[in-house]
Amino acid sequence: MVVITIIGLQFMWARRSEIDIEQYDWLIQNRNAREYVLPDKYTTLVQPEEPKCDSQLRLLIMVPSSPNNIEIRQAIRDTWGHRDSDANSRLLFFLGHNGNVKHQRILDTVLSEAQEHNDVIIEDFVDAYVNLTLKTIFMLKWIVNNCNSVPFILKTDDDMIINVHRLQQELPMRFDPSKSLILGRIQENAVPYRDKSSKWYLPQILYEPNYFPTFAAGTAYVITQKALPELYSGALDTPLIPLEDVFLTGLVANAKLGIPLISIEGFHNNKPSISQHPCLFYPHFTLHQLNPGQMRKIWLALRNLKPQDCNTYLTRFLIYMFGIGKPQVNKTYTW
Repeated sequence: MVVITIIGLQFMWARRSEIDIEQYDWLIQNRNAREYVLPDKYTTLVQPEEPKCDSQLRLLIMVPSSPNNIEIRQAIRDTWGHRDSDANSRLLFFLGHNGNVKHQRILDTVLSEAQEHNDVIIEDFVDAYVNLTLKTIFMLKWIVNNCNSVPFILKTDDDMIINVHRLQQELPMRFDPSKSLILGRIQENAVPYRDKSSKWYLPQILYEPNYFPTFAAGTAYVITQKALPELYSGALDTPLIPLEDVFLTGLVANAKLGIPLISIEGFHNNKPSISQHPCLFYPHFTLHQLNPGQMRKIWLALRNLKPQDCNTYLTRFLIYMFGIGKPQVNKTYTW
């Protein structure tokens, strides 16, 4: 089975090599997600040996990642995503392929990584920033087909640090997975970038309004079990735009389906910038923009931190001056 999958992936890699992934032409010509995702066909190229999720699983963590980001995936495995950190959670990395036969070395490395760690999924699409929306819909397709009984699904970027223990403790106490909900950092009154040099450039031909609907920041958000199939079905029938968080949680969940978006204090799409003291990270669910070295360093410090360590005069000063979100100095959390 593995050999057949690898041969298929190499074939797809060569066949897709001439696609110009930097252009929006393909999206302007055809915004129908069904014709890319092929919901009635099997499109997974590589997946774990046991793809189906155990009925006891409470939290599925899906990390979209670029094939090139081998080092950061290993940093996640060694820190907050360690498989022994919580028996009721499962971590999976979700990738496309580079679409170019010149990247054979990366292909071989990723396939070796998938076989060693059994936590990599590769779907049949070109993995590029402009394709993030398709990547997310492919991810929903895989979850619907393999893990649709999980109460909570966390989608998070691969440069994040996540308090998995706290999520496991608080999500079931505060939220009902039988209700359609999306949880995270909620963005309101955001505007499209019309500057062509911007990473988030969105041409008016793809989205005319001057404001986005309220959406959940794509760095990390939680989908409930009830919302999962609704989101997938709604995404298949909504014209694509290249901003995955605006598309899925704003246009599909909020504007089209009316799924409530709930803000959770502690979900952040940034990190403390002046100081890297662990007490500035301690009270939060998610923090963003960490490289592998920072992730390992902060994780080790957080694991060795005692609650009273963040309640000194010095740490109180640091938290109030340089912390993000609401200052918290007297709460006890487990990392």
